[in-house]
Amino acid sequence: MRAAGKPDGQLSYIARKVNAAPTDPTDENSYSFIILNVWSGLNGGKLVAHGNTMDAVAELIGQFGDQVEVVSPTVFMDRLIANCGK
Repeated sequence: MRAAGKPDGQLSYIARKVNAAPTDPTDENSYSFIILNVWSGLNGGKLVAHGNTMDAVAELIGQFGDQVEVVSPTVFMDRLIANCGK
């Protein structure tokens, strides 16, 4: 059994970390950039190699709270620079 909050390779771990992040747009810790591995995805509800990547993305987004906004990398960087740049 894994310790609570420890990475387990599952989407729920990522969702918990993102959902628990601060939400102040001027705090750089409020921003989470998630890199997708296009060779992984869901198969039978489990995250596996050669699964359906888009199903995994949809499942992860569905686990985010209402305070989380999913944006493109360009929008992400624009907001980070505008709100946290020095």
